[in-house]
Amino acid sequence: MKDYSHYYPQVDPDVERALLKKLDMRLVAWGTCAYFSNVLLRGNMPYAFTTGMNTDLHLNSSAYNWAVSMFFISYSLFQMPSNIIFSQVQPRYYLPTAVILSGILSNLAVFINDKHRGLLYVIRFCMGLSEAGCYPCIIFLISSWYTQKELNTRACMIVIGSNLALAANGLIGGTVFTTLDGVANIRGWKWMFMIEGVLAILIGIAGYFSLPNYPYNTPWITGVERQVALQRKPITRSFWKDHESLLFVSAKTLKHLATTPYIYMLIFMFACIVMGDTMIHNFAIILNGMGYSSVQSNYYSASVYIFSIIPTLVLAKTSDIMRHKGLHIFLVSLWSALWYSFSWFSSSSVQLMFVAACAVTLNAVLIPITLNWASQIYACDHEMRACMMALIVSVGNFIPYLIKPMTWEVTDAPYFRK
Repeated sequence: MKDYSHYYPQVDPDVERALLKKLDMRLVAWGTCAYFSNVLLRGNMPYAFTTGMNTDLHLNSSAYNWAVSMFFISYSLFQMPSNIIFSQVQPRYYLPTAVILSGILSNLAVFINDKHRGLLYVIRFCMGLSEAGCYPCIIFLISSWYTQKELNTRACMIVIGSNLALAANGLIGGTVFTTLDGVANIRGWKWMFMIEGVLAILIGIAGYFSLPNYPYNTPWITGVERQVALQRKPITRSFWKDHESLLFVSAKTLKHLATTPYIYMLIFMFACIVMGDTMIHNFAIILNGMGYSSVQSNYYSASVYIFSIIPTLVLAKTSDIMRHKGLHIFLVSLWSALWYSFSWFSSSSVQLMFVAACAVTLNAVLIPITLNWASQIYACDHEMRACMMALIVSVGNFIPYLIKPMTWEVTDAPYFRK
């Protein structure tokens, strides 16, 4: 990838530092919280399953897997429309509204019961619609402000939100099960959905005051800071001029997207990365199937995600310093594959499974690195960049979660083998 950094005009370093501090405190901090909320809501199914949802709703393996997959079906289908709309509207209104809608949908879980089990599928499908594009849109917005040498570290901070969310789900699931289960005649897993939904609504409201738009139309930066922001991104500067909100994607853009070889390579890579997260996302169910109680399974799985935070930041920083995304993707993928192989041959060992789960959490850092790579490839084309990132995330998520109901059976405990 060609380095355009030598084209950057000289900017005032003091103004640049002040601008970056504002962006880190507002954009990156809110983006981390928003993605924390997104993953908290989409990833709470395994923890709900181990704390009574399976018995309350009489969910067999197939019903559970399809409840999980309903989210990702709508999430994948609406990626492209979501990113196209996002590239033409003000992010400070679009993203917070999406987070608030997800929180409202999560609170509807109180109405789910055995007679209305279908409501679970409806909620999961609609939640996929509301969250569609949220993560790639955040990455898209970050890439509109930060330079290549700054991008991976900031994008991986968003992934930290994912790790914290999955850890929090385990802690919330265990705590709610022991303290709130049955309070007001509401089961603990419903309390978990409602608590996490209220948190999402609060985060969404904060976004209206925190988020920027693009460099040309953000109200809370000074004129000098705006000039520096535009100087820092000269390759895309023409797209900030004379911008019009037209919800239109040209046929030329779609044709170019379909004929570029990069898109197929990146989709394949992204799908493999998402597939690699399967074990770790179901670790609570695996532990529960191996004989641990619901509370123990949730707490132990939380520790795995907490462990992953420091290695994720280290990998993000080295990727920014070395500017060699392909090497990082190859080495981390090889590392994850080796640990999956070890766990396959020794799945009866709880200790090895725990070590393997900790090891493969590094796989998550590859998601922002892959999307940043895609963002660099089409750094000069605002519209193409939005469409490409949406297509990678949509197809890259759809393939693994279409395969999952046919291969993953929660009733295959304790070894989960075919």
